[in-house]
Amino acid sequence: MFNDDDFEFVKDSPDKVPDGLVDASDYHEANEIITDLLSKTDFLSINGKMEMMMHIINMFADEDGENVDPNATFGVVLALTFHLGNIFGNLQNSDPEGLTEYFDFVKNELLPAMKEESSSLPYWEM
Repeated sequence: MFNDDDFEFVKDSPDKVPDGLVDASDYHEANEIITDLLSKTDFLSINGKMEMMMHIINMFADEDGENVDPNATFGVVLALTFHLGNIFGNLQNSDPEGLTEYFDFVKNELLPAMKEESSSLPYWEM
């Protein structure tokens, strides 16, 4: 996938002329769907968060819903990282300590607890 040269190129790319254009309509469509989905999600409800995650996972599938579509995968991942970058960037700008506290909480509280429970998560037959 990406190597050190790719990351160095990103640092220098604003000063370079683009090599060409690509069709980003799939990414844009995924971003619109995810934006709409996230804007309607009740993030205080476990069920709301689970439904949002299930809808996003479904976006990875091909038209038959049987296999993962690589093009859809790239669009969904780019759309999600777009939102994460904006959310974390705004938080870092408005409340830098809050961003640090968030990651400290996730690293030191949530992830260790999730690791302990990861071998026995419940599931329901559907």
